[in-house]
Amino acid sequence: MKKITLLSLFWMLVMACAGHAANEVSANEPQGDGYVITGKVSFPLSKAKVQLWKIQDNKLVPVDSAGLDKNNMFTFKGTVKEPDFYVLNFYNTQKVLIVLENKNLTVNVDGNKPTGAVSMSGTPAMDDLQKVTTWMNEAQQKVGALQKEMQEAALSKSESGRRNVEKKLNHMREENLKQFKSIVSQMQPGLSQWYALNTGVLNPEEEYKYLLPIVTNIKKSMATSKYAKEIDGYAAQLEEFSKALQVGQNAPEIALNDTDGNVLKLSSLRGKYVLIDFWASWCGPCRMENPNVVRIYNKYKDKNFEIFGVSLDREKKDWLAAIEKDQLTWKHVSDLKFWSSEGAKSYGVRSIPATYLIDPNGKIIAKNLRGESLEAKLGDILGEAK
Repeated sequence: MKKITLLSLFWMLVMACAGHAANEVSANEPQGDGYVITGKVSFPLSKAKVQLWKIQDNKLVPVDSAGLDKNNMFTFKGTVKEPDFYVLNFYNTQKVLIVLENKNLTVNVDGNKPTGAVSMSGTPAMDDLQKVTTWMNEAQQKVGALQKEMQEAALSKSESGRRNVEKKLNHMREENLKQFKSIVSQMQPGLSQWYALNTGVLNPEEEYKYLLPIVTNIKKSMATSKYAKEIDGYAAQLEEFSKALQVGQNAPEIALNDTDGNVLKLSSLRGKYVLIDFWASWCGPCRMENPNVVRIYNKYKDKNFEIFGVSLDREKKDWLAAIEKDQLTWKHVSDLKFWSSEGAKSYGVRSIPATYLIDPNGKIIAKNLRGESLEAKLGDILGEAK
């Protein structure tokens, strides 16, 4: 979606591909105290076995493997200590994220391509997960198509085309947010709902009011889970967002090294309207947004407006190369500490791009504006630039 987040690990580890239902087999009746995964592969690529992996310590750890019978069906049996995230790997081609618990589960896949059809059933958690992964894939395809239009408009240097696509993108983002929140609200508290919050669709800083009651219920349902500490930390962060850095409050000081290695303070720009822009060279959405930021900066830089870029890069050479390539001619600072950036910490930044617009007195007057929204806000404040 629109941001890169600390919490989108699961989505980055494995794209849980979903589409129209594959040829299905029915779930078995419950058997004993363990789990039974029954599935069918419609288009197996080889005689290789289906693999079951566990997501553990940010890695995919092999757990079991199973061959197909003459009907292209497979079965896994076993027990788990608690519900957890696992991945079914079909020939290193199609990978399906599942929530595995000591219940029966049915998974039907194409197996012959990463975006092949998949259907999952058997538990409420899997029903919820299927809804999320299906929506994610459909939304990404739609946004991807518009992003391609944006790139084509940029190559053709069509300003009207760019603005038209940007309007469509902003509208789609708003609709996507409404749809996703509706899905999350209907999910049962537990691993699948926790996964949904970890996809990066919902920005905790912007959506803390919506997220707090949901996370409170997740905490109750997963009090003994291995994820309990992580969930507690997320809830604590939401509480912090509810207390700090709201519009009208003073912007915390940032004092980091600039591109020449000299300390540059945010407060040195007092007297100007300043956009604090948290970004990184490795952040795709940030780099895609940069042409808009460059255009807006050039439009308003002579009207008491400045940008203070705070990079979450780790390598100085990557940071400097991105600044040069994207033609970012404003102020830049970084301590090259990635997500441990002192600037990001002081603003509670957990996803990028993230922006704060502050007035000449150092007060926050808007958050996370970009594109047309940022341009409209600056137009209201500074007047339309010629």
